[in-house]
Amino acid sequence: MRGPPRAKVIESAREVGSRVLRSRCSRALPWLVALVSLAAPAQAGELPREHACPELAAAAPSEGIVLTRADLLRLSALLPPEVWRHRDVFFHDGMRMVIGACHRRYPQPGAYQRATERFAGRARLDGDANLAGYTAGLPFPAQSIDLAASDAGARWAWNCELRHRGAGPGGRFRITDLPGGAGDAQTSQGSWFQVLTAYRADIVSDGDRPGAAGPAAWVAGGRFTEPADARGVAWQQTRALA
Repeated sequence: MRGPPRAKVIESAREVGSRVLRSRCSRALPWLVALVSLAAPAQAGELPREHACPELAAAAPSEGIVLTRADLLRLSALLPPEVWRHRDVFFHDGMRMVIGACHRRYPQPGAYQRATERFAGRARLDGDANLAGYTAGLPFPAQSIDLAASDAGARWAWNCELRHRGAGPGGRFRITDLPGGAGDAQTSQGSWFQVLTAYRADIVSDGDRPGAAGPAAWVAGGRFTEPADARGVAWQQTRALA
């Protein structure tokens, strides 16, 4: 059986590529916003102690254990009910999950720390929680966020999106399309990358403008390995500087 025309495959590749980039943090951010909004008011910047793990069920996994999809029941105590209810969307065959340390601190490079201190207090949110005034580093240092504020979740979400990731993230993707009518689900797999060319602490200018290595804020792309009709098809995207 012949597959769809090559032009249609390429058009589909562009659509999937956009979804890969949108899904990088979008799955985590709604839960992050919800968890912060439900948290009890606390002093600004109050963080749990490193390696201070909460008391969990006896079957809960401990640091260093490697889990696969067959071990999902051991994660049930660690996931919000909504995530557990839709676990088939988040976890798939072939996954390998290594349980990390509780509240582990990951040291930031000196350039990122210096940019955070230098530009602290300049980033702000508009009425729609869009970020403005950002240059480099962490937009909202932890000690500056009031967890009782209505926009605390949005501030943590922006911190998640603009956390230090070197020159940019990359990895493999797996997206399943579920047809609305009759037909089988189709799974797309491949690899993707994103190179950050602006708002980087390591190339920030001497002035207050975002450091940029080109006319774009970032360049991204990827290549498909599945399905067979799209194998080898690649895409590229750019985001112009504001």
